[in-house]
Amino acid sequence: MTRINAREIVIHLIFHMHYTKESPDEAIVTRFADGYYETLQEENDVYAERPSRKQMAYIRGTVGGIAARREELEGYIARYAIGWRLERISVLVRAILELAMYEI
Repeated sequence: MTRINAREIVIHLIFHMHYTKESPDEAIVTRFADGYYETLQEENDVYAERPSRKQMAYIRGTVGGIAARREELEGYIARYAIGWRLERISVLVRAILELAMYEI
């Protein structure tokens, strides 16, 4: 698995957490549960292989960091999305923006 694939999984997890209100740990346990992860392979090639330890550390750290700073990140999005209320921005776009800002 590449870092790009791990990054895409982070976006999926952040998107998932917006809807379920799960904690980062809960979302990761759900997504990476034996049996469930394998079903995701059928839907998206990014799940073709499991992440390595290094990639899992990146995923856990990034998802946890974004969740911990979500209020701050959403504040920036709301502030700089001129002409757009935060609620009008799709959850997918917000997840991508949160990841991008967190990594910067």
